[in-house]
Amino acid sequence: MVAAALQGEETAKSELIRFTQTPLFKFCILLGNSRESAEDLCQDVYIKAFRNLDQLKKPEAFLGWLYQIAKNLFLDLKRSEKPTTHLIPDSESPGSTPETILQLRKILSQFETEDRYLILLIELEGQSYKEAAELISCSEDAVRSRIHRLRHELLKN
Repeated sequence: MVAAALQGEETAKSELIRFTQTPLFKFCILLGNSRESAEDLCQDVYIKAFRNLDQLKKPEAFLGWLYQIAKNLFLDLKRSEKPTTHLIPDSESPGSTPETILQLRKILSQFETEDRYLILLIELEGQSYKEAAELISCSEDAVRSRIHRLRHELLKN
């Protein structure tokens, strides 16, 4: 589908979105603080991805590439924003109860963005340590070490 999308086939682009929109949205809603910001982030991710589709080296890693774009766009947005005092999360994540999402957001908000990204890749999206290491440009051993430390911190909460 990626090859067809590179050729400008709108049907292929639509199929790529259809196959990735739910996991990408879940990722974005846990990365950010509201449903609306997650929707906006998802739209921005797809726009950037399709504009730069020719830069994707491994078509089979399309979803992971979308996660990387989402993380980078989120970090860019956070750097450009003025600090706010309200962090009221939206609890309407697909497949989760509002209470679960609120609790998860509360815990995840305590972590640095890079750590939150790594947790989401491994725990929510089921990426392997090797896949996560490639996405964050570090060694597999570094990912194992960070995840071990982060899981320990999660258990304390």
